[in-house]
Amino acid sequence: MDDKTDDLLRMIWKNDIPNIDKHLPRRRIPLSELLMMKVPEFELKNGEKSVIFKEDLEKMSRMIPRMLWGQVRLPFIFKRNDDVYELEDVTILENWVIDKILGFTSCSPFLLESYQPRGYYYPFELRRLRKRCPSLVVVAIIPRSMVGYLNREMED
Repeated sequence: MDDKTDDLLRMIWKNDIPNIDKHLPRRRIPLSELLMMKVPEFELKNGEKSVIFKEDLEKMSRMIPRMLWGQVRLPFIFKRNDDVYELEDVTILENWVIDKILGFTSCSPFLLESYQPRGYYYPFELRRLRKRCPSLVVVAIIPRSMVGYLNREMED
């Protein structure tokens, strides 16, 4: 690309980057905190609220021992990377929860040192997860054309 094209792309991305992730949560909230809310919700980066279904939280709370509820932050954020989705900013326990929901592990949450997290999921697996717990999953959208640009920006 020539310099003018590169400058134009920089200007477009500089203006678009703040809007691309506005649907993502400002912060992820512990399960224990969400269970205490009358209307479980989290704030998005654009200031709007997104509701988490009580049924999804109850399903999650039955799967995880009460003493670990404070260590599981929701919603889960997935980032598309080529042909798979990767979990963004999760602990090994949170990774275990996803694998447990999908039936990929029978390991106890108290024996995580023997657990091997997947960390990536195929589109059909993410669809299955969204069908089972729709309000607990958020997908980060990063256009392919932006990935190369962002990588170059980080190198500069």
